[in-house]
Amino acid sequence: GDLLPSDGAYIVVASDRFIETLRAIDASGWTAFPTRITYANGDQLGGYQLLLPTGRCADFRKEKALDDDAEYPIDPGNGWDGSDVFWREGPLFWKVLATDRVRQAVMDARLQRVAIEKPYT
Repeated sequence: GDLLPSDGAYIVVASDRFIETLRAIDASGWTAFPTRITYANGDQLGGYQLLLPTGRCADFRKEKALDDDAEYPIDPGNGWDGSDVFWREGPLFWKVLATDRVRQAVMDARLQRVAIEKPYT
């Protein structure tokens, strides 16, 4: 897949294709670092980087009931720094958030195994 699971750690491993998709649209709020993924048998898996979201937003759920039917818009008045890729501050939250522009670019690139959810899920 183009995003590898990290078992609940604040680590996002993204494929080179995912990183190139972000670069192609000049997305803000992230940086990437080379990484080495090694299987237990010593074989290496190439083509991946550590993706570090640098954008931030406040916990947009604080003032609303935690209701799956509610919408939680991200807006500058609630601590969002305007980045295209960002973490939500607050309780442990293992998902990277992104703007619609990033979502569309990911869909257009036909990246694999990238789950796109509403921000409150």
